[in-house]
Amino acid sequence: MPSFSVSTLVYLLSASGHAAYIAKREVNVGANLPNGWTYKGCYTDGPSRQLARANYADPSMTEESCVNFCQDHGFPVAGVEYSSEACCWCDYKIPAERKPETDCNMVCSGDSTEYCGAGNRLTVFSNGGTSPAVNPGPSGWTFLGCYTDGGTRTLSYRASISGGGSAMSVLQCTTACTAAGFAFAGVEYGTECWCDDAIRGGASSAPEDDCNMLCGGNNSELCGGPNRIILYKGAVAPKTPSVLPTGWKFQGCLKDNIGGRSLGVYVGVEGGYTNVANCIAACAAAGYTLAGVEYAQECWCDNSIKFGGIPTTDGCNMPCKGNTAEMCGGPDRLNLYSLASLDLDFSTTSSSAIVIPSSSSTTTLPTSSASMTSAIALSSSISSIGTTLVTPSTTLISVASTTTTIPTFSTTLSVSTPSSTAIPQVFLSTSSTAPARAATSACTRTSRAYVKNAGFESGLASWAFKVTSGDVTAEVITNNHPMGGCSTLMLTPRSSPSDGVRRVVLRQTLAGVNITEPRAFAGFFGRLTKATIDDGGPQITVSYGRVRIHQWDACGSSQNKCNLNAPGTLGYYRIVTKLSLSLAAAKNTDIVVEVVWSDTNGKNNPVLLDDIILL
Repeated sequence: MPSFSVSTLVYLLSASGHAAYIAKREVNVGANLPNGWTYKGCYTDGPSRQLARANYADPSMTEESCVNFCQDHGFPVAGVEYSSEACCWCDYKIPAERKPETDCNMVCSGDSTEYCGAGNRLTVFSNGGTSPAVNPGPSGWTFLGCYTDGGTRTLSYRASISGGGSAMSVLQCTTACTAAGFAFAGVEYGTECWCDDAIRGGASSAPEDDCNMLCGGNNSELCGGPNRIILYKGAVAPKTPSVLPTGWKFQGCLKDNIGGRSLGVYVGVEGGYTNVANCIAACAAAGYTLAGVEYAQECWCDNSIKFGGIPTTDGCNMPCKGNTAEMCGGPDRLNLYSLASLDLDFSTTSSSAIVIPSSSSTTTLPTSSASMTSAIALSSSISSIGTTLVTPSTTLISVASTTTTIPTFSTTLSVSTPSSTAIPQVFLSTSSTAPARAATSACTRTSRAYVKNAGFESGLASWAFKVTSGDVTAEVITNNHPMGGCSTLMLTPRSSPSDGVRRVVLRQTLAGVNITEPRAFAGFFGRLTKATIDDGGPQITVSYGRVRIHQWDACGSSQNKCNLNAPGTLGYYRIVTKLSLSLAAAKNTDIVVEVVWSDTNGKNNPVLLDDIILL
């Protein structure tokens, strides 16, 4: 580099500007660059940012400090720009347009013998490292290119992988889509995996440079970008509609509504991969003769059509998430299947057009009691908000007596965190015979204020359920365990991972909650036994709209006893409350209940949840 006297430098520096310019130079990088790094030239930084992966600013910027920063962050290209702003930029590729060396004529703010670019000019260095590349496709998959992904999804079904988005790679995504039976896979925004049986939404080819985000779990390959998805096509055979089990018949489309379900028992599928076959199988296993699929991903069961379900000829037009070759109802529309014969008249909208023939062997209605008597017990009523919480009471309402024998049921779901790629898990219902309550009663669904199915009388209807760590089973039990209504949710941890953490999340989207007013929360959290339980006190955290309401330790320890007996004496609870809640900072309308077992001894003591109430 040429030498300058102090007087010459003073002459060359602009007295009015913030940056120093040198009109002519010999190219010579700093003396302390890391091994392998070399000067690559002066480049244009525009019209869009050319080195954009990482950056920092430093009023004492030098060429060496910028190169060290980029090397420490794993980038093979570094560039310094506009000395007075002292900006360092990193990326994988050298910019496209080289300029004369004299264009990069600002001296570095941290070393006046070095050059740090200029306005829209980068002094660029590189160690010759390789850039991340598009994966041409794992075995059995073909790379299709970079595509747009706008308002309507190019691929409809989001897939989860073991380790989450931070572990994302093309192989992880294609493996997940293969496991779910889809023919197309796509990676997007670095951490997202999408699957489908066709390319949808009017997607169009996009420039390959638009798909420039690194995969969360593999920084040597690219995983799409913002509203850009890299697509792959697999060698999966085209899907065909389900073959119905022997005796089951398709009965058409019914109107449905969330206020009064045509079929009353919900059987969900974790991940949203419902299809006709697994819905019918779940309903049949639980002893039901009617099955219905709705809104692409919901499965409903019963032995009779409730609330005047009305036949219709339109609206059942949503492909099943578990098999896009068949339809799974639509919004407020149910594709109905039955084991017994039905007479559904699609020429009328009268609910009387639905007839269940008397020739069927039995018509059973699932409930939690062994028989109906002349009383319905309604309990666990929270009637005020503020500083007073009314103690649960029992009210008896007289009804006509009957001796119809009714089987009980429970909804059992077993999911676990897999060791490799997450595969959708099916929630199945299983029938059971439960002992009679001390005082038998008909089941009344619990719906408290904003939370639907707060007492789990309809299984997990309205709730999304997911195990995020370890192995946990969830069972809706009905025999003498509930605190209120006639059902309670039992969560049982199973085999313990090395860190002992088992975690399950329940989520429900609420409607009509005014977050500008104080709210109140209450719930019953319990155990199966009154004896002292030494399991570290599983923690139960409740939040609304990402605002934490509170975190409680499950009762059962010597310091935190379960002091409330369920009416049937087989469940023991503690009521938890939080009054005068401020939810003004809520980011969405979801109430979330998270239960975490963190004992390293892997103890498998269940937790009971009942009457989750937000007022």
